Amino acid sequence: MTATRRFSLQSLRGRYLIIAALVVAVVVTGTWIAHNFLSSNARSSTANIEIRNHIAHYSRLIRNSVWRAEYALLAFTLSPLDLYRQEVKANLDQALRYAQALHRLRSWPSNTRPIDSMSALVADLQRLRVNGRRLMDIRVTPAEMFPAMHIMTGGMVPDHTDFYSAATESMDDLADATTPSQRALYRQLSELRHTWTLMIGAFRVYVASRLGMFGDPESGLLTQSRNVKLLFGDVQRRLALLDARANRADLGLQVNDSLARMRTASKRWFASYQQVRKITESNHWRMDVPYLSSHIQPLLTDIRGLLEGLDRDMERSARMDAGSFRATAQRMANSQVIEATLVLLFVALGSIYLERHVLRPISRVSHALKAASQGDELEEIPAVGALEARQLIEAFQDMHKKVNHRQSALEHQALHDSLTSLPNRVLLQDRLQQAILAAARSNGQIALLMLDLDRFKEINDTLGHHVGDMVLRTVATRLQRLLRKSDTVARLGGDEFAILLPMADLARAEQVAERVLQALEREMTLHQHKLYTSGSLGIALYPLHGASSQTLIKRADVAMYAAKRSNDGFCVYDVAGDQHSVERLSMITELHDAIERNELLLHYQPKLDLVTRRVVGVEALLRWQRPALAEFGTADVIALAEQTGIIKPLTQWVLARAMAECTEWLRAGLDLGVSVNLSVWNLQDRNLVAQMGEMLSEWKLPPGFLTFEITESAMMAEPDRALDTLTQLDRMGISLSVDDFGTGFSSLGYLKKLPVDELKIDRSFVINMTEDESDATIVRSTIDLAHNLGLKVVAEGVEDARTLELLQRLSCDTAQGYHIARPMPAAELSDWLSQYHCRSTALPVSG
Repeated sequence: MTATRRFSLQSLRGRYLIIAALVVAVVVTGTWIAHNFLSSNARSSTANIEIRNHIAHYSRLIRNSVWRAEYALLAFTLSPLDLYRQEVKANLDQALRYAQALHRLRSWPSNTRPIDSMSALVADLQRLRVNGRRLMDIRVTPAEMFPAMHIMTGGMVPDHTDFYSAATESMDDLADATTPSQRALYRQLSELRHTWTLMIGAFRVYVASRLGMFGDPESGLLTQSRNVKLLFGDVQRRLALLDARANRADLGLQVNDSLARMRTASKRWFASYQQVRKITESNHWRMDVPYLSSHIQPLLTDIRGLLEGLDRDMERSARMDAGSFRATAQRMANSQVIEATLVLLFVALGSIYLERHVLRPISRVSHALKAASQGDELEEIPAVGALEARQLIEAFQDMHKKVNHRQSALEHQALHDSLTSLPNRVLLQDRLQQAILAAARSNGQIALLMLDLDRFKEINDTLGHHVGDMVLRTVATRLQRLLRKSDTVARLGGDEFAILLPMADLARAEQVAERVLQALEREMTLHQHKLYTSGSLGIALYPLHGASSQTLIKRADVAMYAAKRSNDGFCVYDVAGDQHSVERLSMITELHDAIERNELLLHYQPKLDLVTRRVVGVEALLRWQRPALAEFGTADVIALAEQTGIIKPLTQWVLARAMAECTEWLRAGLDLGVSVNLSVWNLQDRNLVAQMGEMLSEWKLPPGFLTFEITESAMMAEPDRALDTLTQLDRMGISLSVDDFGTGFSSLGYLKKLPVDELKIDRSFVINMTEDESDATIVRSTIDLAHNLGLKVVAEGVEDARTLELLQRLSCDTAQGYHIARPMPAAELSDWLSQYHCRSTALPVSG
């Protein structure tokens, strides 16, 4: 029955199938007609395309191989490496194989069978391979490469040797000359040999210029050719002088024979030089370039022409195929016009039917649903039109009922916690806003309590999340029983709850907080486990602590964390403890600006060597003079910077200023180091060591004049990383000091591993050591411990002369405090130090 209705002519599906069958018949008929037009051309065109692609592939391979061979051949002429020879051979062999494969190809596109051009291509590649090998042989054979080489080696070199030997033999014969005439003759022969050597050097430069070793070859050849000619003339002149002297006096057989040999050798050498010059100044001074032009380039041009002709043949074949496709496309277009006409007719008839039997009923359904979405009742829609339209109407009416039911459930789920069924944060904010509006109208007060359970994570981790969920449900039930119906208990997530008390003052809020804490302390028995829990509550009041819901929630949260830190059970919001207050934000901004504008100050407190009574260093102490406010000390600025993340740029500013001023002191002749405090955040900075190296190089400060003071607590925050950082700083040569020693929790075993140089006894032990025997004992023990470990001791907080004397008797190394000097700016420090006459190790002043 269902299948019969589904395909009935009354249904949209049945009528659609009839129309679709007619459309398919039209499309199939048109496709069959088009197939008859396309089938014959498609087969031949496809075959031609495949063949052309094959030929184009071979042509591209041949062209690439010839190009690579040409490039390698040119590279070989410049640098005759075996690598280029192998590349030329491999690429030419590869190009020849591709050309032979193309020549043997049986299938070619119609009207294209360039047998002659393929034969010519194979022949040209074979000749190119032979000529390429010949060119490379010429390039590596000096006698063939440079025609003038045999003249230089066969004639000029022996003549030069003969001339030089004759001159040397004559000079050796006159080496022990005693008469002035013989000594003058010796000088003439020496000058002749020197002139000949200069001429030979000019000739060598001439040859090097021809090879392009000294800039422009043309200007080099002209200059050196002129030099050779002038020097040869000078040689002939000196030989003529010696001949004239020989005619006037008896020079001895050895000298006369040498003069004859030198005249003959010089003339033969110059004649050979003229031949070499003629060759080197012609186009055939080296044979590889002419051979390249006459035997290689023409073949490359012919090969490119043959490949381009092959490309033109393929393009002509492609145009023929395109013409055939155009004719076929025209025939297909005619058939498509007929097919489109029939399809348009079916579309027009289908549109009329669709409008009457489908679109009108759906439009009525749409209007009815729009009215229902605006809150109106779903009106009765007449069941008209196609079967599917009637089914659609029935389905939408059923869906409307179910949507109303689910919407109510979703609204409750969106505004309540799924675990405890308490209002969630969204509903709390809405009720808080409504309570604020009501209180504003009546000048009343509102109390908002934020509750966080203590040790809830421990319960979850130990007993499992299912027990944790039961604890949360139990807490929710107890809170609901404590409050009035007008009050609101909400769960904000995790173990955090909120309590809204409309029209309640501080006394009422504190009373509720006490009752909540008492309720939480009662025993819970869950899954045979007896559990006890507690909580921390923060209280914020409207309008005392805020006028908006967001402000009240934030400040109640701040008070809750204050209660958790102080273990007081509950706390009322106090702006002084709010790290996110406007005043604190303003202070953070001012500190940022002070760093950028260089508005901070460094004061320096001297350290006194108790043995030499000399000032051996200073401690840099940060000061911040805020406008219209009291001066901020080091501890205040550092605490603010650590809490807000400004500690890194602040430390960089302090180090840069301290290094700069320490460098100036050293240049002024003051042998004075500087100590700078590092915080726990600095020790955890992985870039600290690299930055120290850069800054020491920038300020040209020897590392030994810089000391870092680190507290025990800073080192123990992450001891492994701290040890690694301190070890690297120690290797750089920076001194390390344990600050405030005795107030932290470091062990002696850990202290022994640290690469520190000194311990700094905390001022709390030093300041009363003359009055308190316990403090004196601690100081004495610390000094002995440090000395036994090979460390120096610095005592801070020296306020009077008795303390200073006692420290000296206890063998303390260094002291600082108000009795010695108060912290002072750098300008005042220089004047103060002048009375101590520090030993000068000033740095040289750079240009």
